[in-house]
Amino acid sequence: LLALASVWAQLRILRNGSKWAWAAFTLAAGALVWTHYLSLLHIGVQEVAFVVVMLRRRHSHVHPSLLANWVRSTIAVGLIVAPLALVPVFQLEAYGVRGAAQDSSRAAAVLTTGSPLYGAISNLFSGIIGYHSASIMTDLVALWPFGMLLVLFLLGRGRSTSVMLLTAVLFVPMTLLFLIGLKRTDIFELRYFSGAIPALLLLIAYGTTQLGKSPMSLAITAGIVATVMTVGLVDEQTNASNTRYYDYRGVVREVASTSQPGDLLVYEPFYLQPTVDYYAPNMTRRAMADGIMSTSAPKRIIVVDSLSFADRSASEARLGAVLARLHADRHQVKHTRSAQIEAWVFE
Repeated sequence: LLALASVWAQLRILRNGSKWAWAAFTLAAGALVWTHYLSLLHIGVQEVAFVVVMLRRRHSHVHPSLLANWVRSTIAVGLIVAPLALVPVFQLEAYGVRGAAQDSSRAAAVLTTGSPLYGAISNLFSGIIGYHSASIMTDLVALWPFGMLLVLFLLGRGRSTSVMLLTAVLFVPMTLLFLIGLKRTDIFELRYFSGAIPALLLLIAYGTTQLGKSPMSLAITAGIVATVMTVGLVDEQTNASNTRYYDYRGVVREVASTSQPGDLLVYEPFYLQPTVDYYAPNMTRRAMADGIMSTSAPKRIIVVDSLSFADRSASEARLGAVLARLHADRHQVKHTRSAQIEAWVFE
């Protein structure tokens, strides 16, 4: 929302120089960086766009006003985001420590299998029609030559300021993250450039109108686009083989519905706490990372596990140790699995 607002405000500025548009751009840009610090890439592209336009208009009568307002806006944005100056440094340090000790998540591995280019294209598709199973994503990525032909077609249809700006805020941040991804493949994910997705959708809408000139051809083209995106939405929300789908509600609710006083629910990883608290509020709960003090006291011990995004190897080691201990001391009476969530019940 903020990324789209900043682009809209910038286009209003370039068209009529409205002071309200300058205020909207400044506030949207500052709020965007506060929302996600990697949006500095997005704002950086917009600032460069201002510089390019000012160079083109340097001999016009609007140049002094544009330059003065740009300087004021840039200073204001700098002051707004100044308190965040150390956040990227801390994040990079934390990422370096985590990355050196941990494996990439399974979900990231699915999207980046083969090469960084595969990861880039699959994330681009995900931004349009959502996340799907590995097999579907592989088939979609195989369509990249068609996408290249479509881009070449659109480049020959005339390039307005709006189209060029939307293209820049989409592809420049993606390209920079892709170059970083050549070194660290698990950093290139859709969430890191999600602000570019509205620009991508607007470009798709523009391309749709360019492909269909007559009312009939436009209706057919728009219908195809709408159908593809609708099918993508339905599959994303209903296909249990989707690697981004986790059935927390189904598994935890099933466990909680049969719980008895004295039962203990042990969950892994630790950040499932809000989920477990929500779906099993009446059960005694404990994170596996905190350890199980005794396997004899609780009447039943229920173990709930989800694939860990942050620390998969350590998470699997903890789970294996706890299950081995419970198998030695108790009898397993139930094991359920649903959409990457598993649960064991021991008596």
